[in-house]
Amino acid sequence: MKYLYQQKQKSNSLISFNHSQNQIKAVSKQVFRLRKLQNLNLGQNSIQYLPSELGLLGPAVEHSDARTKLFAGSLQQVGVQGNYLVRPSKAVAGRGTKAILQYLREVLDVELFIEELNL
Repeated sequence: MKYLYQQKQKSNSLISFNHSQNQIKAVSKQVFRLRKLQNLNLGQNSIQYLPSELGLLGPAVEHSDARTKLFAGSLQQVGVQGNYLVRPSKAVAGRGTKAILQYLREVLDVELFIEELNL
């Protein structure tokens, strides 16, 4: 498996997703649609970049931008150890899930994200 992608029919019910040690190289930015996801384990893969949209899945109370709160999810745990992370950096990832999601929300271009949704 090279790419992790989201399947629409499962997006309403997926709570935990363990895809560690699967040679995944990329995560689709469509991951933001998995709003009920609580645990995501992507450890021991070949991922360099996490999509900014993943940051939207953090709980609404962690969002400082009212526009991103509309897409808030339930994500509590993100496992990315053992990847070749560039973005976020390994230093950010080492601080845990909350730091990862906050960083990803900070680098998300909210206007572009909303514009792409309307296409």
